[in-house]
Amino acid sequence: RWSLPMLLPLTVVFLQMATLGSFWAYLEPLGKAAGLDGQSAQTLIAFVLVTQVLGGSISTLAVKRLPVVLTLIAASLALATITLGVRGLPPGSHLAFSGACLAFGFVWLFMLPFHLGLAFRADPSGRLAGLVPAAQLLGSAFGPLMASFTVDGDNASLVPLLSAVFAVCAGVLVLATRRSATNGQSLPG
Repeated sequence: RWSLPMLLPLTVVFLQMATLGSFWAYLEPLGKAAGLDGQSAQTLIAFVLVTQVLGGSISTLAVKRLPVVLTLIAASLALATITLGVRGLPPGSHLAFSGACLAFGFVWLFMLPFHLGLAFRADPSGRLAGLVPAAQLLGSAFGPLMASFTVDGDNASLVPLLSAVFAVCAGVLVLATRRSATNGQSLPG
């Protein structure tokens, strides 16, 4: 049976991954707008991948110690802050842009194990957790698709704003997972 408490975790996962996918897909043009040349943007991407590994590694140690809901809210707030910060950077702020991207990469993989925790909170049987990877993939594709509608030529300046909107919506829905789980709301089907 589908219920609101079962649908909300998948929606949170979808929106958080849309946040990530939209920003990541346009990292190079955003970097160029911040003053990076093509080679520097590619080097930054490599360093972001390193911070992703660090975030994922630390998360595996922290996932049993940190509360799922609060961690995912913090991740959404961090992603919204990072992407809005990038949006507000003046041209030539390549160091601030690089730092924001490194933090973005860290948060990205740090939050992924908590997606499973959110699913298990809604459905201890684990059936819902089996759908988390699909929600992650769909969100990762949906974000860049929606971002592509905001890009005009090489101007991707609206992409961070869209990413922030996805992140804020995800954060609000994480709070809703806490409330709906206590209310036991059900949907037919």
